[in-house]
Amino acid sequence: MQENGPVTVTVARRIKPGMEAAYEEWIHGVIEIAAQFPGHQGMQILRPPMDANGKPLRQPAEYVLIFKFDTAEHLQAWEFSPERLLWIEKLRGMVEDDSKWHVTTGLEYWFTLPHVPGMPTPPRYKMAMVSWLAITPMSYLAGQWIAPHLKFLPPFVVTMVITGVLIVLMTYVVMPRLTRLLARWLFR
Repeated sequence: MQENGPVTVTVARRIKPGMEAAYEEWIHGVIEIAAQFPGHQGMQILRPPMDANGKPLRQPAEYVLIFKFDTAEHLQAWEFSPERLLWIEKLRGMVEDDSKWHVTTGLEYWFTLPHVPGMPTPPRYKMAMVSWLAITPMSYLAGQWIAPHLKFLPPFVVTMVITGVLIVLMTYVVMPRLTRLLARWLFR
């Protein structure tokens, strides 16, 4: 695991039928405790599809928790804390089997498929190739379309604006689509 930079952990758990409400309470408790740890940057919950009555459409229901820490060191402090171990112990009787854990660092976040939690990231050479294929045309177009409108700013500020736009587009628009489009090749 990379020592510096943000770390994203994806945990998928299959919940025993009838234990969904108890697991929801567990989630809220563990979020409250985790938020108190240094470096915690938030948590997302991907809930299973539910029917009109709030019951999972498929049994056992699978929940996915995605949480982020600013460094691997802070993540490890949380993972090995007595508080977390106490909360993991509270899962007894609620879950079907062992959790599926997946830790991503750095650019690996761009290469995750939210609908397939726990899938290992592709080989680094494939991630590098896809990143290069995405960044090259975007950098060129940003230089052609954005830079001319920012001539009144110092060059360093122009660079900051362009890289900011590229990072947002790469993270939220381009890479999720490219990862889905090239999934067969990336995850082979």
